[in-house]
Amino acid sequence: MASSDCENQTMPDELRLAMLRVMCDKTQGLEIEEFELNSKISVSTFECLNYIQNKNPDAKIYFIAGSDKLKIIPKWRNARDFLEQFNILVAERNSDDIENLISKYDFLGEYKDSFCFFETPPVISEISSSKIREMYGKGKGEAARQFLFNGTQEMFEEFAQKTFVVINDFHAEGCEFLSNFYSIPITYKGLTYQNSEAAFQAQKVLDDEDKLLFTTASARQAKSLGRMVNLRRDWEFVKVNLMLEITRAKFEQNPGLAEKLLATGNAMLVEGNRWNDTFWGVDSKSGKGENYLGKILMCVRSELKNDSEN
Repeated sequence: MASSDCENQTMPDELRLAMLRVMCDKTQGLEIEEFELNSKISVSTFECLNYIQNKNPDAKIYFIAGSDKLKIIPKWRNARDFLEQFNILVAERNSDDIENLISKYDFLGEYKDSFCFFETPPVISEISSSKIREMYGKGKGEAARQFLFNGTQEMFEEFAQKTFVVINDFHAEGCEFLSNFYSIPITYKGLTYQNSEAAFQAQKVLDDEDKLLFTTASARQAKSLGRMVNLRRDWEFVKVNLMLEITRAKFEQNPGLAEKLLATGNAMLVEGNRWNDTFWGVDSKSGKGENYLGKILMCVRSELKNDSEN
């Protein structure tokens, strides 16, 4: 999504390494490479894979990624070199339409032979780091243990008990400011909107005159209007970064809201909803969802925190 760390409950490197060592010790064929961790400067994934390739010149190197990462691959700094040198092993969920996704982007189609796909086994399809964190935040640590590798549960739980708090209702009293429907002026690309939802929906069109229709709209009106416009062709590719830019503008332009966001501390922000939005949020019934809005809010919070410390 963005180069910033978008979830500031990230586990310390030492804990990640310790948990990996337990897993590798108990699983034949797995080995840890500490090149990135031990490097004194920031290194990219491409540089890490090059390092591994140089150590194993006859090996064919694969990079494993979830299918949701396909749309951001063209934005990688070394994307072309990466795909010419390495293969990407894509974990495919049952609901994914990989062929359709690749066909949307010329760059992905150009390198389609660099991708290999495998269907995520049902036994692990429900496992995600976000889900585990949320379960611990809700006091359901015992149920979350089933998703952790044997021998790592106690290590993770000690960290989780100190860290994970979950805010998963953006309409609860005191949390309304987290919602895109919160009414506060936002200026984005020269136009001022009455809320971030209107600013976001306006980006579905490219003509500034068409965008003007959204500048006076309430959040609900903007969402309805957004369903009726002729959608720009690259929408699926650009919408996450647009939401990031608009959310960033919302808090940078309104210092009072920025203070409220910082006051959430290390809480995990989850856009829980009852309307089955599993892209921007998490469905409250099933617990499923990518939670991109929550991740964006945590990303902006991390940026604000870094700015305040510098």
